Amino acid sequence: MLPGAPRLEDRVVSVAARRPSGRAELRRIEIEEIGSGGTAKIKKIFDADLLRQCAAKKLHSYGACDEGTVGRFIEEAQIMGQLEHPSIVPVHELGVDEQGCPFFTMKLVEGITLRELIKQHDVATRPRAVLYDLLGGFLKVLDAMAFAHSRGVVHRDLKPDNIMIGHYGEVYVMDWGIAKLLRRHEGRDFKSFLPKEIAGTQRLPSRIAEGQVVGTAGYMAPEQACGDVDEIDERSDIFSLGAILYAILSGDGPYKGKNSNEVFIKNLTFQAEDPRTRVEADLPERLCRIALKALDRDKGRRYQSVSELKGDLEEFLQSGWQLEVRTHKAGEIIVRQDEAGREAFVITEGRCAVTRENAGRVTAIAELGPGEVFGETALFTGSPRTATVTAIEETEVFVITKEQLDQQIGLGFFVGRIIKALAERFRDEGERVSALEVELDETEVELQVMRHMAFEGRKVGDNRCEASWSSLLTTLHSKYGQSPEALARSVERLTGVVIDRAGDRVIAKQKLE
Repeated sequence: MLPGAPRLEDRVVSVAARRPSGRAELRRIEIEEIGSGGTAKIKKIFDADLLRQCAAKKLHSYGACDEGTVGRFIEEAQIMGQLEHPSIVPVHELGVDEQGCPFFTMKLVEGITLRELIKQHDVATRPRAVLYDLLGGFLKVLDAMAFAHSRGVVHRDLKPDNIMIGHYGEVYVMDWGIAKLLRRHEGRDFKSFLPKEIAGTQRLPSRIAEGQVVGTAGYMAPEQACGDVDEIDERSDIFSLGAILYAILSGDGPYKGKNSNEVFIKNLTFQAEDPRTRVEADLPERLCRIALKALDRDKGRRYQSVSELKGDLEEFLQSGWQLEVRTHKAGEIIVRQDEAGREAFVITEGRCAVTRENAGRVTAIAELGPGEVFGETALFTGSPRTATVTAIEETEVFVITKEQLDQQIGLGFFVGRIIKALAERFRDEGERVSALEVELDETEVELQVMRHMAFEGRKVGDNRCEASWSSLLTTLHSKYGQSPEALARSVERLTGVVIDRAGDRVIAKQKLE
């Protein structure tokens, strides 16, 4: 023990001593051991005072006699206790048991490790939605580490085994036992934001000696593998985060070997290879580049902060990579008017023609190109398609389903409700426009018939007028492009004239002036 330093028991029990009389000892019931390492073990316990299950980490009896081990153990509890973040396990209490062994209690985290989650699917066949979910959890890890770095803490042992995924989507960065405390640029170190009661005490020595290598082979940065303690900083964790992203992509870390020594040597000397050369899977090139940049052996070429890494990852996730891609040949109908639709489309390559049919007449509405969207109205409102979209040339589209939109914006919540309302209004307005178009078309047909009968008709008998049907049909077909049968039905329905096809006549009751 350091000269003049207070005894460990005096320092950690002092908090309990300030509790009301009779409450110095919490009632804890040990349930089972849930983990064990080289210096400590973790047990599931029941707190009979607060009626909840917790986890208690306790040094092995032999470790309690070693000042360095005890110091690092206390420092781990203090670090976790000060890093109050949703993805860092909260510490409830630091104390000493009846045998004089230090322990601390913390939230009980139940679930599986990220490594176990990755191994649930074959990388070559897993759906893109699975990779999307894994990356979503990884973003939570990035948030936790950005927070820790802002407090001057480097984890030094980030790997899939030290990330826990809870049953309800919780993500926790675990095992801060070898974390390093950095001196901040403004001259403050981690001790400066500890509570006064702790900051005023002298902690036991816990610094990792120069040349001593700590961490996990395959996930530690080269400067960490060299034992160069002074060179370890936030970017060393960024290397480990890149290795975790690599494992998410390829199913395993960036370095492989027959044994840990071979992995360690590769970790120390070689640049990680592209994940796409490791596995036969459709891995996004841009995401692989992000992982490799984080894994650069040169600290200066890595991401310089977790926020920078997170920014690139979020930008990638927003690029639509997880959407299904379809290719349509020239002339192929992508969506058909009046059909039900549960998909919208974004054109990435090619051109499409949009047409609408009213009363047998097909009208060209628009021509769409890369970046433009169609099919969204039916997707939001659940109504039939309002138009037909046909590929003019070979066209590639992203496919967006209702389920994906609901996941992104929540169609049941207020934003989704607003968008749905706007889509319904747009649809209603489109239907009104379509009705007006029909009315205008019908009026034009009547005018064309009247004009034809007035200028080309001849009087037959007292009250009838007739004209050439083939001549009128040619005029109408050149204007509307419909079939002769459709045009004949429109003429007879709208004008009351009679068509004598055999005699090539169109007959009205009286001459139209």
